Amino acid sequence: LVLAIDEADKCPIPVARLIRAVSTHLQQEHMTNVRFLMAGVNPYFKLILEEDEGLQRFFYKKLQLQPMPMLEAQELFDAKFRTVGEAARADRISIDIDPDVAGLSVLLSGGHPHVLQLLGSHIIDNENRTQDGVIDKNDMVEALRVICYEDRGYVYERLLHLLQASGYIGVFKALIAK
Repeated sequence: LVLAIDEADKCPIPVARLIRAVSTHLQQEHMTNVRFLMAGVNPYFKLILEEDEGLQRFFYKKLQLQPMPMLEAQELFDAKFRTVGEAARADRISIDIDPDVAGLSVLLSGGHPHVLQLLGSHIIDNENRTQDGVIDKNDMVEALRVICYEDRGYVYERLLHLLQASGYIGVFKALIAK
């Protein structure tokens, strides 16, 4: 039996308590063929172990997704935007997609699959809210605002600070102004 938990970063303390309760019960029942699989954004695993250090023994291996090669990330993002365009046309919705949005999204993500997914979904969500018929840099900026300051702010606080300290925020603003 594999117990899989996705988005463990959203509630690491309850997840730690759940794993402890389930593993204790399984040990009492002499059940040994149960494994846990978790996925989430760092630092969720650290928070789980801070809650219950003994849980470390239940995890055989930690895998960290590495960024995709930029060309593959670009192809993926372009393909997803094509799918959005095709779905809109099938629903008789007129939509234009600024080609710079995909390139800037891939550049900002560094090819990291999680960041690509967040950017893409929030860009589409913003267009659905504004319904101006164009997926453009305005949708992208709003997506970044939501990701960095609302949805995942706790994850990206250090990244935002690093970008500001290194002057990249200005570079980003210049890129989207083009």
